[in-house]
Amino acid sequence: MGRLWHAALHPVIRIAIFIILAGALSMGNVNILLMAALAVAAAYGITANTPFFAANTPLFTALNMLRRMRWLFLSLFIIYCWFTPGTPLPLALPASILAWLPTLQGLEEASIRIASLVTIVLAVHLLLHITSREQLLGAIYWWLKPLSYAGIPYERLAIRIALVLETVPKVQPLIHQALAEHRQTDPGAPGAILAHTGQVAAALYQNVLTHAEQQACHSIEIPAVISPPVWQWLFPMGMAVVLGWAGL
Repeated sequence: MGRLWHAALHPVIRIAIFIILAGALSMGNVNILLMAALAVAAAYGITANTPFFAANTPLFTALNMLRRMRWLFLSLFIIYCWFTPGTPLPLALPASILAWLPTLQGLEEASIRIASLVTIVLAVHLLLHITSREQLLGAIYWWLKPLSYAGIPYERLAIRIALVLETVPKVQPLIHQALAEHRQTDPGAPGAILAHTGQVAAALYQNVLTHAEQQACHSIEIPAVISPPVWQWLFPMGMAVVLGWAGL
């Protein structure tokens, strides 16, 4: 059932649903966040053909990706909690200690923003899982066509997006290689951690340049995509209405 559901949904419609979902989540509304999280969870449940948390399922691989983003989440938590003005936490502590603690508004903003980002990442991962590279490129090309009326060469933009999508998987092994080459380095004295990070970045940069020089030129074919059936536009329209109602 899951395969039939996402196979029947046009790639253009999938991107439209994701754009509406991401745009609604950017508003930072709790009700919208809850509705969006339920929609993403339901989509994962529909597309799952194995136990929900089994290895190699979309949700399992998405959770691994979220684990690698933990430092970004921690940074957002610190920024929102300690740099958002508001009322102190209702704790029976001296004012001198409460001044060093996050505010209520900071905790609320941090929770909403981090949860919204997690939901968007899960939605992106699901979109890439159920949509092949050819389908994704064709749908992006379809969405960029209106730019031609403004004199913007949308073909070049589509090709650059295609190159990025093609290059990212090739760069990931180079990142692991650069990290492995400097894994045995002892940070040692203060300030050596920054130097170690610089060495890893320099090695990664050199590996990327070497890899690019060794690549042969090849052509990129972006498949033509017909417009989606009119009735399928009811899906993004319905999501927009539900999320708009939740945000009232």
